[in-house]
Amino acid sequence: MRTGEIDRDVGAYLAESEQRACALAASVAGDGMLCRAAGGYTVEQLPGADEETISIIERNLKKIFDENAGNAHRVPASLLLAGKTPLDLAEMILEGLGCEVLETKIPKIICDCSEERLVKAMRLLPRDDVDDILKQQEKVEAKCEFCGKVYRITPEEMIKRLESNSSEQ
Repeated sequence: MRTGEIDRDVGAYLAESEQRACALAASVAGDGMLCRAAGGYTVEQLPGADEETISIIERNLKKIFDENAGNAHRVPASLLLAGKTPLDLAEMILEGLGCEVLETKIPKIICDCSEERLVKAMRLLPRDDVDDILKQQEKVEAKCEFCGKVYRITPEEMIKRLESNSSEQ
């Protein structure tokens, strides 16, 4: 770590250690403890990139920072605050190069927790520990730390499921 700025330090590492030409920017715009916008980008020069392409990207990056001179230290968060989307940022950086969007995805929180995962977790424990848990508890209970869903299985049902799964293996 040289500067304490993640984008600058990673960029220096890539340039010096990996010998890869790249441009990185990462920033956060906050209001006290509230994060209002956070974003970043990495543009990496691939082998065989022609000088014209490199020049266009350098010009585009300079233009982005020049237009945001007062907030240059907060690019790209300042652009996000101004209503730009990640796609807008990509189009700004790649302007003049025929940027073509191949796919867009909207992030979703999807949890794959299930009662079956609870059974599988119980199966990982030594059988003596499982027997102790089943004797001492009215129900086997687990809470998913990701989505918060609680799973409860009676000891009888757990024994039945453990036995049926062990016979399938």
